[in-house]
Amino acid sequence: MGARCTIREHVTVNAGSSGSAEGGLTVVGDGVLLMAGCHVAHDCRVGDGAVVANGALLAGHVTLGAGAIVGGNAAVRQKCRVGRGAMLGGMCSVDGDVIPFGLIARGGGVSGGGASGGGGGGAHLRGLNLVGLRRSGHAREDVKLLLAAHRYIFTGSPASSFAPPLPLRHHAEMHMRVAEAARYVEAAAAAAAAAAPAPPAAAAAAAAAAAAAAAGTPQAMASVTELLVAFLLEARGHTRRKRPLCVSCVMPD
Repeated sequence: MGARCTIREHVTVNAGSSGSAEGGLTVVGDGVLLMAGCHVAHDCRVGDGAVVANGALLAGHVTLGAGAIVGGNAAVRQKCRVGRGAMLGGMCSVDGDVIPFGLIARGGGVSGGGASGGGGGGAHLRGLNLVGLRRSGHAREDVKLLLAAHRYIFTGSPASSFAPPLPLRHHAEMHMRVAEAARYVEAAAAAAAAAAPAPPAAAAAAAAAAAAAAAGTPQAMASVTELLVAFLLEARGHTRRKRPLCVSCVMPD
């Protein structure tokens, strides 16, 4: 259990199980808020600053990223990963991985990019947690690139003047779109680094540390877009390991 955590009434946090891949530990980071009646099962990993609202349930071996929010009475299936800064709406049932800064809602929607949608409490990807991105202090240009990458990878999302479409070839398979977006992001990051003037080493290190602290992200991960594509590459990248993603429904047209 980390520092500065708030644990309200009737919260249950199970101990880790012996012989598990997580080392037999249930880990709760710093500054976590566990609201009344929520449950964190065995071998879960709850990141710094995460919020688990009233009555929400995390099954065993769930990973909840830093700053993620789980709405009231939501449930996350065992061994699912919820990315950094994601927002899960109340009463939804999450049965797949959730992308970083993903916005998840329950109920119907327009089918696209995955298994068929439906009503009830099923969880569907509705877009990005723009409020969370803004509160985290991410640069406007980085948010634009993240939106464009999201709309390219999860086809069916509408374009906008704020984040125009990426100039990339369309692929029918999601893992090909992820790989294409990863190459684009790497090239864009390299071009930006080459164009930027080189500050003194001490100033550069201090600026990088301050930016990382403000954004709540590791210094090695300068871009939230890089975080998105890295997460997806691990989920269903070149090796085509089919970890289920929570993408049953995308943003409606």
